[in-house]
Amino acid sequence: MHRGGDLVRSVCTRSYATTPGNIGVKQPSICTRKVKPRVNKPALFPPISWSGIFAQEKGTPAVPSAVSLRDAPMRLERFNTRIYQGGGTYHFPAFTSPAHTWSGVVQEWADRKRVHLDFRTYESGPAHALTFTVVPIINGTPHPEYQGVGNNARVAKNHSSERIGRSGHC
Repeated sequence: MHRGGDLVRSVCTRSYATTPGNIGVKQPSICTRKVKPRVNKPALFPPISWSGIFAQEKGTPAVPSAVSLRDAPMRLERFNTRIYQGGGTYHFPAFTSPAHTWSGVVQEWADRKRVHLDFRTYESGPAHALTFTVVPIINGTPHPEYQGVGNNARVAKNHSSERIGRSGHC
């Protein structure tokens, strides 16, 4: 027995070109071909009783008792207060090279926690000695308590990210 089906011998016709006189003439011959085994599919699976799946007793709620739609906004508020009011449990990895900066690890934290983190940059001072101030915006809310200051935008953003990372916010 071969994989994928049984071999069945049957009489079939093929054209043979053995001599110039009988080119294209079909002659009977014995052929061997594979046949897929036929399985009675309903016999493999027992019948399903759909009445037990969709049946709902009178007076029982359609939504399971463990899921309450009334508590959904409250759960979201608790989640937001947990993010904003500290209790930080995220442990930042150790910096192993100068390429690892606070802005990178805080952005990674925000991506993992699905928190939208943006930075708004402000310039101040004379043109020859600008001072950059960066204010982080977390989930659409500006947080001036985590602002960073530096002589260029990158340094200011890194300072702001360091303040976020060390604040217990994460």
